[in-house]
Amino acid sequence: MTNPGSLGWAPQDSVDPFGDVVGPLWARQVDETTEYALLASSKHLSRFGRVHGAVLMWLADKAMSLTAWNATGRPAQIATVQLDVQFADTVHEGSLVEARCEVVRKTRSIVFVTGLLSCGSGNVAAASGVWKYR
Repeated sequence: MTNPGSLGWAPQDSVDPFGDVVGPLWARQVDETTEYALLASSKHLSRFGRVHGAVLMWLADKAMSLTAWNATGRPAQIATVQLDVQFADTVHEGSLVEARCEVVRKTRSIVFVTGLLSCGSGNVAAASGVWKYR
């Protein structure tokens, strides 16, 4: 894949230096849900020629954080408290890794989110996490 924009994805402005290094992060609106994605490139590869697990963890954390942030009214501060990721398959250069996230529960200061990362029709990772917001 060379251009996620042809599939309705739009690049997102990075808000931190690490995002500039790893990204760009892509987003698109599907019904009431924002989905996020990363186009795997050579800079994301491990020495074994597959996308490094840390890159997939970044995508899960970023997508789930944004989902939590949007669900809580875009507070001034939100921070990852816990992030669990289970890897299911490898990802190769040129793949578009899509993240679909869902808020499971929200309290006055904590939000619980799940996420599923996929490439094409196959799942590559599942994640769950907790975010604190003010």
